[in-house]
Order: sequence, then structure tokens, then C-alpha cells
Amino acid sequence: MGIRFHLDAEGKPFYQSWFNDDLVMDTSYLGFDLNQAAGLKGDFEIIGDAQATFDETWEQPWGEQQFIRNHYNELKVSLQEKQALKRKIDIVFRVYDDGFGFRYEFPEQENLKQIQILDELTEFNMTGDHTTWWIGQPVHCIPLLRRIQRSI
Repeated sequence: MGIRFHLDAEGKPFYQSWFNDDLVMDTSYLGFDLNQAAGLKGDFEIIGDAQATFDETWEQPWGEQQFIRNHYNELKVSLQEKQALKRKIDIVFRVYDDGFGFRYEFPEQENLKQIQILDELTEFNMTGDHTTWWIGQPVHCIPLLRRIQRSI
């Protein structure tokens, strides 16, 4: 499994993903529309990146497996707008043997004290009818159940 992160000519962030040298997620853009503020979706430059590898085994008190291995490679990309407010956002990718995930982080900064997200513009541009996994419930529901679906 692998991820590539890029900015296009307009500074819009996107990623692609491969599995066994096959492209499984083609150009998929990232960003946000915000309430009463310009969106966070373009005019970015990369101001930093960091890579890490993590490997641990932890024991759970219940479930089908007693010991769970948590092993991944991580890429954290730090972006900043080139013009205007120069707001910052970090995108953290974690790549496992059989899949990947990512999250957005908003570092403390003068020009972004609080935000109200109107729309998350994250794309998942799959190249075929791939099997996907996601948590299909609001995050406040416990327990969170994993869903399996063909294509999204």
C-alpha cells in the first residue's frame, strides 16, 4: 500500500494511492468550505513534512483477537496558504499493509482561532469496485461499528 501527496498548479492538495503497484485511488482532492471565511482548498505551499514508522502490539480485554498489532508508516504534510491569511493545516496519512487513513489537524495560529466547517471536500476517487471500510455512525455513538461496503 502506498500514498502520494501533491499540490496541483493552483496549490490544491490531492493524494493518490497504490496497492501492489496498481493505482486504486486516483487524484482525490482535499479541502474545506468554511462559514464566514474563505475556504481551505487551494493556494497552498508545503512548508514541512515528517515521516515516521510505528509498531506496537496491544492487548484488548474482549474481541476475537486478544493481541492487536498496530503497525504503520506515517506522513505528516504541513501546508500554508501562500497569500491572504497564510492559514495552516496539517494532513496526517497513516499507511498500513492493507489500507490507509488520514486526518486533518489545525495547528494553533493567529489567523485561525476558530472555524465552522460547512462542507468537507475530501474526495475518494476510486479506480474500480474496491472493498472499503469505514465507521458508518456519528462519532458520538458508542460502540462504533465498522461497515464493509463495495464502492462508495
